[in-house]
Amino acid sequence: MSRAIRRVHSFFSYQRFVRGEAAPRGSTRPFFTLIELLVVIAIIAILAAMLLPALNKARTAAQKASCQNNLKQQSTAIMMYTGDTDYFPCLNQYGSFPDWKREIAPYLGIALSDEFNVQDKQRLASGSLRCPVWKAEIVPYPPSAYNPQSGGGYGYMYNYDCGLGYISASLTRWVKPNQVVKSSQTLLTGDGADATITYAEQASVLFKDGDNAGIGDRHDQGINVSWCDGHVSYMKKTALAQGQYSATWAARGAGYYYCTTAK
Repeated sequence: MSRAIRRVHSFFSYQRFVRGEAAPRGSTRPFFTLIELLVVIAIIAILAAMLLPALNKARTAAQKASCQNNLKQQSTAIMMYTGDTDYFPCLNQYGSFPDWKREIAPYLGIALSDEFNVQDKQRLASGSLRCPVWKAEIVPYPPSAYNPQSGGGYGYMYNYDCGLGYISASLTRWVKPNQVVKSSQTLLTGDGADATITYAEQASVLFKDGDNAGIGDRHDQGINVSWCDGHVSYMKKTALAQGQYSATWAARGAGYYYCTTAK
């Protein structure tokens, strides 16, 4: 009986509170029962379960868009580089696969010192040279503290011995923009591999040694890529690995390379 009286008293106190009336001295504040609290918690949990997938999807889309923006900046920087030098950047100008980043860094607003120290190398795996999804801990051979420039997650077109610029003891290739006969179908840069690389520097290359090891899949089992005409697109990893026939078909099915003989 006393419990019913308290509930009635609480109800009228709440009515006074809603109307802005002062509660009498000694009155109790309105309260929820345990069942009411549990119902509210259950409703919140259901709403959260409904919203979280949509939020995750929105976050994934935002990361993909950010990655594509990075690649657009890279392709623009490379176009500016070719305009100044009449050649595409060399993959390993200074003896290391990530050297292409060093070549285009000034066009991305990345200032490097003449000594090219560790701090400079770290800059080559940051900003527009770092995929928003890439993490060093997900690759089997992460970049070392002394050579962090292999990080960032982006690779440059290599395609066996037919890349856009490569130097070795037996081979030197320099490719001019007018030697790319199908620029909209020739890869430029893109998401490099995470799980299939065999050493850290390979992450800075697309289609390393023609075995499709340089294809990433961080974005919904797919890869963002830039092309030699400057446009950026998204492709599923399976479609990119299957490839298409090209005039120089050295990538064992990868294709996506249309260049005349480079000197």
